[in-house]
Amino acid sequence: MTLTLKRIRVIYAGDVQGVGFRFTAARLAQAFPITGFVRNLSDGTVHLEAQGSPFDLDAFLDRLAHDMAPNIQHTSQTNIPLVEKQSEQRFEILT
Repeated sequence: MTLTLKRIRVIYAGDVQGVGFRFTAARLAQAFPITGFVRNLSDGTVHLEAQGSPFDLDAFLDRLAHDMAPNIQHTSQTNIPLVEKQSEQRFEILT
């Protein structure tokens, strides 16, 4: 059986910087078999990329949206090409 993976990019807008958003994303990601990163962008948004099974990605994003709901005003989600497993081993915070 082949595991289907997908990769998504999500841009979060609102009061998402300086409120522990990246830390929360990284902490929540530890509970799921996903890889990727989260980082602040200079325009005040947060850029998140995550890769894993559709089920795990949905569960992770739902949990993040729930925990950070007061801070999120808008999200933009896009499916993007997979990253090879060798070049990305875990989910991390980028600066």
